[in-house]
Amino acid sequence: MCAVVLLLGTQVGEATATAAVATRLRLGHMDDYAPWGQRRQERAEAVAEADVRKSTSEVWLL
Repeated sequence: MCAVVLLLGTQVGEATATAAVATRLRLGHMDDYAPWGQRRQERAEAVAEADVRKSTSEVWLL
C-alpha cells in the first residue's frame, strides 16, 4: 500500500512540475512577438479581402 501511494505521489508531482515548467516557458516566449503595427494591420486587411473575394468567386462557380 505504501509503495502505491509513493508511486502515485511521484507521478502527480512529476506531472505538476512538468506543467509548471511548460507554462513558464510558454509565458516567457510570449514577449518575443513584435507589436501589432500598421504593416501587419494592412496585411491582415489584404488577407481578409482576398478571402472574401475567393469565397465569393467560389459561390459563383457553383
